[in-house]
Amino acid sequence: MKKISLLLAIISTCIATSPGCLAQTVASGGVRPDAVLKIYNAGMDPSATRAVGDLWKTYGDKKNESWDRLSDGFRAKFSENNIQYSIYYDKKGNWSRTLRQYSEKELPKEIGEEVRRCHHGYSILWIKEISGPEGIAYQVHIESPTRWKNLWVSDGDMLVTGNFAKE
Repeated sequence: MKKISLLLAIISTCIATSPGCLAQTVASGGVRPDAVLKIYNAGMDPSATRAVGDLWKTYGDKKNESWDRLSDGFRAKFSENNIQYSIYYDKKGNWSRTLRQYSEKELPKEIGEEVRRCHHGYSILWIKEISGPEGIAYQVHIESPTRWKNLWVSDGDMLVTGNFAKE
């Protein structure tokens, strides 16, 4: 919270004074310029500040994330260790859900074993993990030599949501 308050004070001062202010602040060990751009892209209202603060508190402030303002809130995106993250916040800046996309290597072992047991002869291509207040669910994309399938895995249940023939 101190970083955000400091950042807002610096931005306000920079806007009121000169373009060289930010460069001087960064040169003196102050806020990184990319942090200012991240908050600027998300917006300057308290909900955007809350979202940025939550992301930094949860994941750290050196993720080189990009921010988008959405009709229902905000989205931050970044990659780390071969995992693509999209973190969603509501209009008040409160966390609503996280989407992580990754390969089979990062998939929890028990989920991978269940998919392979039920869909023998298929390879796991990619996974989208959706976590929210309700829990975690997985969208798993698998393929065989002749077909592709999309699976929805949640709470021990597995549902085929797409089944496509390769042409």
